This record gives sequence, structure tokens and C-alpha cells, in this order.
Amino acid sequence: MKKIGLTFIALASLVLVSCGGEEKSEDKKKDNKEASNEGEENVEAPKEVAMVEMDLSEHGYPLTIMVPEGATFEKGNYNDLIKTADGKFGITIETMDWGKDEALDEAKKNDVNKLKEILEESENGYFIQTEVMGKDDFHMYMSFPAPEDELYIFQNEKGAMRTKAEATTMYESLKSIKQK
Repeated sequence: MKKIGLTFIALASLVLVSCGGEEKSEDKKKDNKEASNEGEENVEAPKEVAMVEMDLSEHGYPLTIMVPEGATFEKGNYNDLIKTADGKFGITIETMDWGKDEALDEAKKNDVNKLKEILEESENGYFIQTEVMGKDDFHMYMSFPAPEDELYIFQNEKGAMRTKAEATTMYESLKSIKQK
């Protein structure tokens, strides 16, 4: 009877160990797959962001823009900023006479943020991908008529590198701008 009990325990142990081994083997395969993707570009799928209309006329711009819920407007000395608390959205606004063509020409000449690709271009704006120190970065520009032959210029906040998904949300926001 002892032999049958020991045989049963040994068999049960063998089954448990082999089942655990399969799970570990699956985990290893998953880890190896993830490790083999380490060198590949991490592509983040755009996430749905709840957008709301922000009326900029109370800040001196006769425009509306769709921005992420919770975004705030900050008045600055040289330019104004629409941003979210998490830092994933930041658009500057300023008034100047520099059109889209001049801005895009400067982007093409930039030897620090090297232009990789023009992702989208319109009559009054663009969305580009650049490379800085081996990392991808994204920039956008949109202009609208302002008084005295100037333009309201909307651009991404300088100095903050964002993912393509975050930058796409910002560019879609710029495309939503409407004059009042």
C-alpha cells in the first residue's frame, strides 16, 4: 500500500512539475519575443483622447480649438501656451509675420533637428518628423490671419519630445482651429 501511495505522489509531483514547466516555457517564449523586439521602434497606437472646444477669444485670439479635456491656457511674455497637466499636450501661440513656407524652410535647414519626413502638409500648416541625437521627434505648425498683416502661429511646445501618438493628437487639434 505504501508503494502505491508513493507511486501516486511521485506521479502527481511529475504532473505538477511538467505543467509548471510548460507555463515557464510559454513565459520564456514571450520574454524572448519581447527581447527580440527591443531594437525595433516602439510604436504607440493613438489613444482616444476626450476633446473639448476651447474659446480663445477671451485670450485675445478670435478662434476656437479642440483640446484634450482639462487643458489649460497660460498667458506668457512672448507666447501663450495651451497644455495638459500630464505634459503630453503643449501648443504655443504667438503673433508674427512668419508664414508656413518660411517655417518649413527653416525646418529643412535645421542641422540639429534633422527633417526625416513631412507627414502632412496643408495650405497653412505642416506636421513633420525629425531626428535629434538619434531619437525621433515631431513638430507641427499652423497659421491663421491676424490683424495688421500678421499671423497667429500655433506650434508644438519646444523642448518636450513626444511620441507620435501624442504629436498626432496635437496636430489634429491644430486642424480643428476655426475663426470666430
